[in-house]
Amino acid sequence: SYYGTKIEDLYESIYVRNLTDGKLYSVSKLDPQDDYFSGNYDRTAGLTTEIDKHTKRTPLNPSPYATNSSASIINKGANTYELIKDVSQNAWVQIYIGAGWGTPDSEFSNFKLNFADGSSLTLEQAVENGYIDPLVVIASGGSYMNHMWANSLDIKSGGSSGISSYAHEYIYFKPRQKSILKSLSLTANCTFSLEHDGISIMELTGVDLTFGL
Repeated sequence: SYYGTKIEDLYESIYVRNLTDGKLYSVSKLDPQDDYFSGNYDRTAGLTTEIDKHTKRTPLNPSPYATNSSASIINKGANTYELIKDVSQNAWVQIYIGAGWGTPDSEFSNFKLNFADGSSLTLEQAVENGYIDPLVVIASGGSYMNHMWANSLDIKSGGSSGISSYAHEYIYFKPRQKSILKSLSLTANCTFSLEHDGISIMELTGVDLTFGL
């Protein structure tokens, strides 16, 4: 699959293709009159709903997990998450970083993909060097505007999400076969709630994505 030559800050249209029957499902704006659904957030919310309908989801994130969820714990400082299996060929990866259950004033930065050949790359670097396809979907959300990581797009270059309370983040990308993705790493300003919050990494098979401008 081929989507473009670089990461865009806004994809005007995103679609989910069910690879089983070849049907294309559009992801449209949830509420055109609501600023809360501006930018990429509305498309990612709809994208997640459509993917859940048509995909096989395989967990990749390692233990230890939060007490009441399957999310891996995020500790204050540097964190690395070794994948428990290699990503299948042509599969997408969905990363969910959640602080929505009980983590105020959280921030993460220095988000990187670590490959078997020793490369440790930001999302932009991974695109530029051919490790992942040039379609990356990033969105932060929450129950209210002030519960979003407002600078979340900055993570594509290793920057900070900004500080927010009770936020969550989705990241989608598709690895290529240049080198096997072995782990993910990030730095957090605090330990996320140990009851529910943390990072979930899923392999998605049975769907593909495309976009239009």
